[in-house]
Amino acid sequence: MSSSSLRPSTWKLLEALIVEQARHATGYPSAAPVFAQLGMSIDEGRDHLDELAELDMAQIHARSVPHFDVLWRGREEAAKRGLGIASPVADANKLLELARSLENGTKQVHGRDLVHHFGWEGRRGLDAAQVLESREEANLRRFIGGSFTIILTARGRRRP
Repeated sequence: MSSSSLRPSTWKLLEALIVEQARHATGYPSAAPVFAQLGMSIDEGRDHLDELAELDMAQIHARSVPHFDVLWRGREEAAKRGLGIASPVADANKLLELARSLENGTKQVHGRDLVHHFGWEGRRGLDAAQVLESREEANLRRFIGGSFTIILTARGRRRP
């Protein structure tokens, strides 16, 4: 199944999960309130969440009452569908250009620097970094407490 063929109820769940996750600064929120808000039973909601996980749009952290993490692919799909959130792929392209432009020669960017450069906090910068990692343009190092650093790979250093 491709992301373009998401069932309407799965798409509604993805939208609601993004909103719920945005309310939590850290950790993995429970999906139970989202299921209830959408009128889904735990089993029905878990089936939709499994569908999102199969598409690498969400990650499930507990099985009985699922706790979740919406991944960058889920947010990218939401951006494409006009949800009004930033595109992780477009942000990754900006982050890549920033890292390439660094004059200190390290081609290394710390997550905390993204607030200064772009006004991005938390999840938005991490999503961009994960896109670069998935395209093998950067190595992502995550640290306790949620901070991270990216270091461009040879592929990431090459200009198109």
